[in-house]
Amino acid sequence: MSVDAEAAQYVKTGDHDLTFAAWSGNWLDRAIRGHADLKAALIAEVERRTVGLGPHAVIPDTDPVAFVRRKVEPMVRGVLSPG
Repeated sequence: MSVDAEAAQYVKTGDHDLTFAAWSGNWLDRAIRGHADLKAALIAEVERRTVGLGPHAVIPDTDPVAFVRRKVEPMVRGVLSPG
């Protein structure tokens, strides 16, 4: 299988050849280059799929400290309340 085919399979399935046989060189060189190439292919695919998309949720324009306190306070009270 070629390097491009390995990258395409990785992006599609998340699986890859652990020996990186499609790359040339000794095992360590293949592993380093293979890991970098697969990571780059995955990043490129994510960027391709997200072009023009904005965030799903927008945090309201408020004081960030107050926002975090409001979200975290119930959990802290539950943990620290007398048993």
